[in-house]
Parts: sequence; structure tokens; C-alpha cells
Amino acid sequence: MSAYDPRAPRSTNAWVESARARLTQGEWSDALICARKALEAEPESLEAQRLLAEVYARSPREPGGAVATPALDTLDRAPVDAVSLVTVHAPEELGIELVGLQSLDASTSSELEVNTLDVDVIYSGERLAATTTPRPESGPLPNIAIFAGLPRAALTEVAHRSERRSFEPGEALVELGDALDCGLIVLQGRVEWGVLRGGRRVVGGEVSLGEMLGDVEVLTGQPASVFAVARTPVEVLRVDTASLSFLRQHFPAFERALQHVGEEHGVLRLLTASALFEALSTTERAALARRVRPIALSPGEELFAAGSEPGGVYLVTEGTLEVYAPRLPTTTLTAGAVAGLGAALERRVAHATVIAGASAQVVCLDTDELDALLTASPALNEALWRMAAARRGFD
Repeated sequence: MSAYDPRAPRSTNAWVESARARLTQGEWSDALICARKALEAEPESLEAQRLLAEVYARSPREPGGAVATPALDTLDRAPVDAVSLVTVHAPEELGIELVGLQSLDASTSSELEVNTLDVDVIYSGERLAATTTPRPESGPLPNIAIFAGLPRAALTEVAHRSERRSFEPGEALVELGDALDCGLIVLQGRVEWGVLRGGRRVVGGEVSLGEMLGDVEVLTGQPASVFAVARTPVEVLRVDTASLSFLRQHFPAFERALQHVGEEHGVLRLLTASALFEALSTTERAALARRVRPIALSPGEELFAAGSEPGGVYLVTEGTLEVYAPRLPTTTLTAGAVAGLGAALERRVAHATVIAGASAQVVCLDTDELDALLTASPALNEALWRMAAARRGFD
């Protein structure tokens, strides 16, 4: 075979062909270099990603499973980590089958000790390799709800790539306005979170063990709208946004879980920041955030029209709503504002037409849920009726 020149410019396909040719000849180091070059030329190339995983899987092993070819020991510096591709990528996307994928047995049903990962790789029906990848020592992970849909190998990889951080009582984990580049999962200790209400900081509740701080910011890309403080010695798992983005892209169950939890937490923050709901306890606000129904509106889409029954009370979570009422100036509702309140309380048709601005997302508390809430909280009942009286004719 001709001498290999890694400096020669080539297309992705040319690098892939060179890698496969060298793979066939057992030239593992050159095959690895070509696979990396293919990914450098086209990082999103699924064929190049598969190839890198195959190079890793086919490479010779020392007794005990260690990679025999020295160049392959640097796979963690590849543009796409082949270990991750084998252990984390969805098998159907890689064109491989993962057999016997397991890490050490969990010490209990709720904890996973992450040390060693055993993987058998099947490619086109042929068993390629049985690998054992040592992992750094790390403590057990508690049950983490948003990770529930991940394969154990993916969970192992998350633990391997994430950093544990400790905080002393009184130390801030997150400050208002922070630009977060990670999610913080509370593993141990008590963490309080809060928001601004009328210019002052108010506590919204505690972060449960296994719950993530920063999920809203991961989803929106916005600076932190909460603060969080350690009340006891605290340990968190710091999962960077690159790892979270990878999981969101390749595991739909994780993406759905993150969206659901992030949406619920976003609503809870708005409820906590609103003086209207300050009569509710932190537990009642959390329960309310779980009961509302999300609605996404296109630009200019009608939420409800004058003369119709709104069907509930709507809290704006993102974007704006435009309110058109007879003989009243047009009003714009932003995040945290409510629409349809008077009509829902008085069981009548709406006086105004409400449509989305450039975009809008709202959550709806239907009339039956509203009745149950008002019965359970006389203070909120009084506050809402007071607001409805002040806005008579508005909705």
C-alpha cells in the first residue's frame, strides 16, 4: 500500500475509504488517523462516526481488554469519542448491536456504582470485540428522574464525564443572571432556590435529591432566573451542556423528560415571582405547576375570542399576548401575566379577544382545577376575585 500522508487534503469520503482500506489490512493506527480526519472534515458525518466506533471495536486487545495499539489509547481526544459512540450512541444509529451491555451490579435498587463498563460489539452479524474500559472511581448515583430512560451504559458515561462539586452551608450554587454552562444535579444536602418578586429575593422551595438545577437555562439558553444556596454541606454532579446536548440528540426519552421538567420548573418560577400567588405555600405552588396544561401558539394565533368561553385561566410563560377589548386600549401581556381570569371566575363569556404576539407559550388551568384550587386556598380566592374586579371589562 502506498505511503500514508496525513497532511494531504481529502474529502470526507476519501478519508473514509482510506480508513476502511487500512482497517482491512489491520493498520490500526493509520485507520484511526483517517477516521479522525474524516470527522474533522465533516463532524456530523454518521458514516465517519460509525467508522471510528468500528476502528475502536476491531482493534486488538491485550489480556484483560486493554487496547493493544498505542495510538488508540488517545481516542478520548478524537473529535468524536469512539468510546462514547460504542457505549452511548443509539445502536440503531451506529448500525451495531450492543450485547451484554452492563456495568457493575447496582449495590441497591436505587444506586449505581460506576467503575467498569463491559461491552460486546456486533457489526454486520460478526462479533468484533469484547472490551473492558476502566473508569475512575466515583461514588454511587441516586435515582435521577430525567435519566430514567437512559441505558445503563449511557448513565455510566454521563457519570464518567461529569464532575462532582461540593458547597459549604451558605455558599451560592447559582446566582441570578449567571450564564450556566451545565446542569447541577443535587446528590447530597439541602439546597434552597428562589427568585425576585417585586425587587426582593424570595425563596421558592428546596431542590430535591436527584433533581437538576439549570434545566430551564439549558433549554432556553438564557441567564439564570433563579438563585440557589446550600443550607447544609452539599454535593452536586456537574453535567456540562455538551453532554446534555448529546443525550438530547440521541435519546428522545431524555429530551422529553428534560422538556417536561424544565417546563414545570419554569412555570413554578413564574408562580413564585408573582405576587398573585404568594398566598400559596411552596408545596401548593409546586402542585399547581404540575397541574397546568401547556399550549404553544403561533404568531397571531387566537387564544380565545370575545363572546366565547375561555375554558380556564391562562398564564403566559414565554412571548406575549395581545388583548383587544371594546372601548379599551390594546394591552400586551408578558411572561407571568394571566388572561381569561374574569370570565373563568364568573363563568361567563370573554369580553375581549386574545391573540399571540410574535410568539407565545401559555399554560392553562381549566375551570374545574381552578375551582379546586380556590376552595383549597381562601387567600388565593380573595386575591383572584380582587384582581378580576379591578380588570372588569378587560377579559
